[in-house]
Amino acid sequence: MKKTMVSLLAIFAFTIVFTSCTKDGQYMPNKKISEIVRIRSHKVGELVVSTTESERWTWGGKVLSYIDYYNSDGVRTRTVLFRYDSDNRIEEIEDGVYNVKYDYENNHLDEIEVVNTNNGKKVQKMEFTYKGGKLATIDVTTYDTKGAESYLFNPLRFIIPENVAEMVTSQSAAKGSVRYTLGWTGNNITEMKDSH
Repeated sequence: MKKTMVSLLAIFAFTIVFTSCTKDGQYMPNKKISEIVRIRSHKVGELVVSTTESERWTWGGKVLSYIDYYNSDGVRTRTVLFRYDSDNRIEEIEDGVYNVKYDYENNHLDEIEVVNTNNGKKVQKMEFTYKGGKLATIDVTTYDTKGAESYLFNPLRFIIPENVAEMVTSQSAAKGSVRYTLGWTGNNITEMKDSH
């Protein structure tokens, strides 16, 4: 019962995250999340092993300042820092391994660039186009990822719904370019096609 409740709380927290954006890059929720806990279970032989990971959120006024990530032993593994522009839009995120920069044009997200801070190499670039005020395409170019760590923080997390953000980042992990075309019904993304 406890595990189910924690999972439901995590789902509820993410629902708040994605329904609270007022415009591209702005994250200003009605209620401020303080912690998200995830419990993951997997089989090891005959045993089912569960691990717990948590995110603890720290706010600076109306904006999210940083997220501390903790492993199942309660040890902080990484901190993700947020920086904002004068319109309170996410301008930069840094987690100690990657630096993510967000550029805007005409109140819409125009481009995201991910750089590995350890070697200064560009890891990924995402370009966005809009139609009728709604996100229409995401062009993702992934550069040489040899030796690159997986993202702790999804660069699209506060920009588009979580399920779409996860699909884009997981499918774009290999070197090369891919275009995602989004279809909408009302205010909901109902279709996503990719082309290489």
